Amino acid sequence: MSQPLRRRIGDLLRISLLGRGVLLLLLAYSLLRRRRLVCLTARHGQMGNRLLLSAHVIATAIQNRMELINLSFDEYTTFFKGSSEDVWFRFPRRATPYLRRWPSLRRLNLYLLHAASQVIPVNRGTGLIQKYQLPEPEPIFDCGAATFQEALLRSRVLFLNGWSYRNHEQVALHAEVIRRHLEPRADIAAECRDLHRTLREGLDVLIGIHIRQGDYRTAWGGKLYYSTEQYAMWMRMLPALFPGQRVGFFIASNERQDPTLFDGLDCRLPPLAATHRRNETPIYDLVLLSGCDYLLGPPSSFSGWASFAGQVPLYFLRGEETALRLEDFAVYRLPG
Repeated sequence: MSQPLRRRIGDLLRISLLGRGVLLLLLAYSLLRRRRLVCLTARHGQMGNRLLLSAHVIATAIQNRMELINLSFDEYTTFFKGSSEDVWFRFPRRATPYLRRWPSLRRLNLYLLHAASQVIPVNRGTGLIQKYQLPEPEPIFDCGAATFQEALLRSRVLFLNGWSYRNHEQVALHAEVIRRHLEPRADIAAECRDLHRTLREGLDVLIGIHIRQGDYRTAWGGKLYYSTEQYAMWMRMLPALFPGQRVGFFIASNERQDPTLFDGLDCRLPPLAATHRRNETPIYDLVLLSGCDYLLGPPSSFSGWASFAGQVPLYFLRGEETALRLEDFAVYRLPG
């Protein structure tokens, strides 16, 4: 037997033994807390996708009186109040004031729970410890379905791997609890409130524009990629919807934009020092969008979450609009 093969076998054995040990600890924790556990460890997409998935799993946890351990946020953990206070980002919210001082502990937790999930048979739906893995391409999985509810009642620890877990009825029922749990860090929220006052000076209506380019050039064959000139064209349609009112725009984009393309539009930008500090631009953009009066952008879980979080009417662009109507804007309900 070659040395690499022996090393690989040894690694698999260690992961298996380590995983089984972690599963026993999770089972003991579940019994001690008198709550069944649901665990998210896989990272699906970017921040908006992870927020949307978390919302549906939180709703499922509430429905079934479960506790959520959510390690899926990973690189975004410092952005949110709950995840920055708790290395396991649990729901209901708990704090680990001393453990959070060691950032490497989050990655260790992620590795340990991933190792644990590798030793569980997939999609069996029986036993105290279960794992659900959605196939590719992912179908929508209804967490409110009776068969899934029955499986939950038999389990103590449940791992969910996949992005398309949904529980629309419970998300609508517990929307305010979900918003509070996934709120941004307190200092970011406070700074964005100050920035909003600056952005709104002299305006009656502030419209948030989400210019999603970058990855949208190739995603879905580029169907949702629009040029900056197209965004500017749609923005010029909007002031007419608010006759007699002063309309301004806040632009959030994953690419640097040429300001000359927006000539004639009152575009407001927050100070660069605020939005580019510690690589926190995405969370600042998200919170600032959530404080606007209306939102416009391509279909995206990012602007969708901003609409849901701030209860802001949103219009998803389809690329063929020759006119815009105010009645077509609606608050996003996290349909996914």
